[in-house]
Amino acid sequence: MRGLFRLPSGIILNLLFCVYALLYSAFLRPFVFPAAHTAVTAAEKSPNPVFGVLVLLAFIFETIGMRIHMLWIRERFAGRAPKSYSGPVLVMIGHLVVSFLLGIAAMTSFFGSASPPIVVVIIVVLLVLAREGYIAVLIYNVDTPPATTVSFPLRLVAHLMLFSFVCIAYTVAWEAFTLSDIDQTFNVLEPITIVAYLGMLLVGAMVLIPIRLGYYMEERLSAGTTREKILLAISVLVMISLASSPMFRIYSAEDYARRGRKIVSYYPVKALNDFSKAIALAPTNPVYYADRALAYRGLRDNENARSNFNAAIALDDSRAMSYVGRGDLFFSEGNTANAKRDYYRAMELAPSNYLVHFAVGRFHAEEREYAAALSALSRAVALRKNHTAALEYRGYVYEATRNDTAAIADYRIAASNHSRYARERLRKRYTIELPKKDDDDND
Repeated sequence: MRGLFRLPSGIILNLLFCVYALLYSAFLRPFVFPAAHTAVTAAEKSPNPVFGVLVLLAFIFETIGMRIHMLWIRERFAGRAPKSYSGPVLVMIGHLVVSFLLGIAAMTSFFGSASPPIVVVIIVVLLVLAREGYIAVLIYNVDTPPATTVSFPLRLVAHLMLFSFVCIAYTVAWEAFTLSDIDQTFNVLEPITIVAYLGMLLVGAMVLIPIRLGYYMEERLSAGTTREKILLAISVLVMISLASSPMFRIYSAEDYARRGRKIVSYYPVKALNDFSKAIALAPTNPVYYADRALAYRGLRDNENARSNFNAAIALDDSRAMSYVGRGDLFFSEGNTANAKRDYYRAMELAPSNYLVHFAVGRFHAEEREYAAALSALSRAVALRKNHTAALEYRGYVYEATRNDTAAIADYRIAASNHSRYARERLRKRYTIELPKKDDDDND
């Protein structure tokens, strides 16, 4: 125990960062990740000023923290310049890219899907460049003696500020932007997860290098013992692993639900497990019960699917998609009366939801009620232009009602969206051969 207090202060800070990383994963990441994912990847973006303010605070924290940190570096290494600036220059280029991504996320959070005024864009670009220039000057002047000294508590606060920026930057610039589709979808031992982990570790290290710059130079310029260097290296690796590895992450209910939705069509058993974990963490969220019902349907367990749809509706009887899901279940069982009731209840609740109109149109098309089907499917296409499945069904309705010109038009558009069904109908029914595409789906 006595040896612990003789550890270099850098190692103690790294251990504190490990704890901080876990706290961030548990309490802040469940908010940051969905907001960041929406800001950088969603087609329809809703304003989220709270997240925007959080990103701006992260920028401010890092700027203040870097100033204090570099004062300490100058205090320790005044008159001893690093042997090379090539490493810091490369890091600053990466840091600039990350900062721009965060700036974009912040702007999107304030303006949503609306394009921000050009003046705002120019101001954000100039502020990011000015901040990066200021940080670069701090690093370049590392061998200049400081006017003040930095105490350990102040240094600790500065590093917590810096690490706050790192965590948020990592979530926005790497997880939400790059790994949003493969984040822990597979077993941790499968190759794609190992590759994803190594990539996250590498990028995490690149983002964290500005914070580690002081210790990097300390070990380069001082005659530290081998033991200290080994301990320092281990503590840095542990810190980065905790901050970046999906295997150490503390998952929120939405994390489990999001992962389950990605795999429910292919691995319903795994998805069912994820949805059950989400429900355990958030037992009053109706969406997770509807999600779990879809997993049960994939396993052909209609009774459990029905009970979960019923639970979702009991928790929120104004959610249209829960009725659509239960309507699909009824229709698959041949209970057309209850299916129709649920579909039309969903349309009353969400008259502008294209998925609801598609479900109604599909139901009528399968029942050969072509006039009602055409009306609902046309509404779905109007709400969601080039919706492939709606175009396929509308083409089928046109074909059944012998409106061949309209059927061909819909099939052509669907085929351009990689619909194999539409391509086959054009070939078999109308002897129209379209060029083969490698990524045609199996619709």
